[in-house]
Amino acid sequence: MCTRVLWPDANGSVIVGRNMDFHMDLLTNLWKHPRGIERTDGVRGELQWRAKYGSLVATAFDLVATDGMNEVGFAGHILWLAESDYASPEASTTQLSQAVWLQYYLDNFATVAEAVAWTQESQVHIAQLFDPTGHLVPTLHLAINDPSGDSAIIEYTDGTPTIYHSRDYTVMTNSPTYGQQLELVTEYQGLGGERPLPGS
Repeated sequence: MCTRVLWPDANGSVIVGRNMDFHMDLLTNLWKHPRGIERTDGVRGELQWRAKYGSLVATAFDLVATDGMNEVGFAGHILWLAESDYASPEASTTQLSQAVWLQYYLDNFATVAEAVAWTQESQVHIAQLFDPTGHLVPTLHLAINDPSGDSAIIEYTDGTPTIYHSRDYTVMTNSPTYGQQLELVTEYQGLGGERPLPGS
């Protein structure tokens, strides 16, 4: 299971750890993108922008930016979420392909607060992507963080974004949805509950 862990106060630094637990080699490459590059939404081309910030990203199949950080320290990480439901957007809805979802945030935002505000205002719709073989790319959710240690998780379960925004949201994994993850964790010893942690 993929997991993203954030240490927001590591002696003055912010450290993120992430594993990619997948059934096949994702052929990961690192890409350096300069500020000023021009991009489109990867859907209809209606949303266009010029990157405010340069970034370094890790990709899957050179198709989807899975992890990355921009030049001011804003970073993001996408993980599989089977429960995601992007739904069918209205014609006027702002859309982003899964392929550039993270990249849009890296190109345009310096802080989690900025990214959260834009997501709430735009009600952006994420469009599921087909890989080069014609298969649908798994549905995703996004974790973002910045140099202050702020953090947010963004998920779509009914076509619109649900945002969990707090410095306390330091761990994210795959299923279930993040709201359920927050409930489940309180069942365990040391986290509010009585059950022992699973495993040995």
